Amino acid sequence: MLLKLPPELLRQIIFLLDPESFSVCLLTCKAFRNHALNSTKLLRVQLKRMPGRQDAIENRDYSTESLLTIFSKRAAQHMHNGGVSLADVHSFRPSTRIDWKNSTIISCPCKWTKHLMLVEVCSDDALVRLHTITKHGRRDYRPKLRHVISPNTSCFTYTPFSHQIRFEVVKITVCEPEKPFRNPPWSCVNRIAVLYRYRLTDDVSPQGSKAAEESQKVMKLVTYELDPEFGPYVVDALDVHIAEGHYPVAIAVSKSGTPMVVFRWHEGRNHRSKLVRYDRSTSQEAYPVAIASTLEEDSRYPDEVISGIEVKGKRIHLFPPWLPIPQWTISNFFSLLEINRRNTHLPDDIEAFASHSLGKAFASHHHHLITDPSLNHGTTTCINTALEVMISREEFRYGEPGRVGAFILKAVQYPDKCEMFDLTEDYRNLYHVFVARLAGLGSLFNLSTLGIRMAVSPCGHRIAMASWKRVLVWALDPKAFLDPATLADGPVPGDHAYLEGCGYRYYQCNEFYQEMVELQPLELPEVGVVFDLAFRDEDELWAWTEKGLVRWRFGVWSNRRREATLLE
Repeated sequence: MLLKLPPELLRQIIFLLDPESFSVCLLTCKAFRNHALNSTKLLRVQLKRMPGRQDAIENRDYSTESLLTIFSKRAAQHMHNGGVSLADVHSFRPSTRIDWKNSTIISCPCKWTKHLMLVEVCSDDALVRLHTITKHGRRDYRPKLRHVISPNTSCFTYTPFSHQIRFEVVKITVCEPEKPFRNPPWSCVNRIAVLYRYRLTDDVSPQGSKAAEESQKVMKLVTYELDPEFGPYVVDALDVHIAEGHYPVAIAVSKSGTPMVVFRWHEGRNHRSKLVRYDRSTSQEAYPVAIASTLEEDSRYPDEVISGIEVKGKRIHLFPPWLPIPQWTISNFFSLLEINRRNTHLPDDIEAFASHSLGKAFASHHHHLITDPSLNHGTTTCINTALEVMISREEFRYGEPGRVGAFILKAVQYPDKCEMFDLTEDYRNLYHVFVARLAGLGSLFNLSTLGIRMAVSPCGHRIAMASWKRVLVWALDPKAFLDPATLADGPVPGDHAYLEGCGYRYYQCNEFYQEMVELQPLELPEVGVVFDLAFRDEDELWAWTEKGLVRWRFGVWSNRRREATLLE
């Protein structure tokens, strides 16, 4: 029907289309493509409606074929090519009963590979299956079973009552070793810790009754080594004594093998939390000493509880249940003196503000050997800048209003020597400025018990967040906020960190919110409740959901396929 219109009217309609609709039209019909190839004006107008360097096309005489190629590349980069509406969805469904909340999908902790691992926990027999996401065909990636961990075959279960023990996986975590294997690419994740609850059936003998009573108060924390040739074997096992009314909510194991458990209990109407570290003496056979640190009550935050833990070097980060942003920090892993609350308040100000590292850093830029008489008394200086994705729901702090929502901050560091910015380091003194707002996330005060799950793609061009069944993806170009080379005329003189008008010209087609770029999300097809997210590459997102392991592929090769298979 549309193609029966006069060519002049059809071209006028195409002129009014948004970039995504225009891109889909080019893929749909040859007639639309011919109209585009006959009008450089049409292509230049569409390119102005997309992020990118406009000077690269305004000051040059491009052919229509070249302009169409540039448009297609930018449309794919910024997800304006209809990739989400044409996204492939592949579900890998478990064949047994699964512990949905303890099962998870994780990204490889090493820096030189970009691969994923699925940790699948079976409810019936406490089996832990480890699947790696490996290449299957030319462009396809699928889970492949690598290891199976069974508590019944572990050496710590050999007791007179082994035949009466029933296990349950309470918590599970993946440990990053000091020296990962170099052989198979998936073996950089070579240690996993499992906290088991075990029960003994009633026995008429006095010994059996005593053991059954003891099993109600003690859990087993077992660390396995994942050998690529011989499979999993136990490297450490300890008894975790549970006080009355206490229950574990998170576990972690440091690089040196020191286990930690976060406990929670109730005092009246309030929740209380504490972190317990189990230290061994010089002898590996000696029973570990439990060192505890309790989260003190704060009248400003009466409902705060700890539900996650992460070890980064000497620091321990603790997470709330609703946001993937650390809210407490223990600065010295070895002393474990006190749990300090992090400053997660974002000032409602357009000026730069000083703070420790905020949120998750995902991209950086090094400004090398800058010489300027107005900078550091003319001494040659290096400047590091980095992008951080930060989520805050603190409306006020000490009476000072704050910004609520998801934002991209630019952190500025002036190192003492020429060194790169470490994205995994928790810096104490950085300068921050708002550069972008992630719109469309919704209210942060009406979240489910799962809170928000977040993932950043390997190169930092995609940010995904999931809240219950809703999965949003934002596309961005980190260089637009970090590298002043994206500006035709360069930055403002003296603005060596590129803070003034950061990203304005590159995203001049976007709306602005309080002097920062506003990025709009795209919503992926719904597949059920999402428990965890991880990117394999820029256009392939994996999730652990109530339907099993799910893969969305929304790149240029997607064509709205729907597949469902069983996990191995």
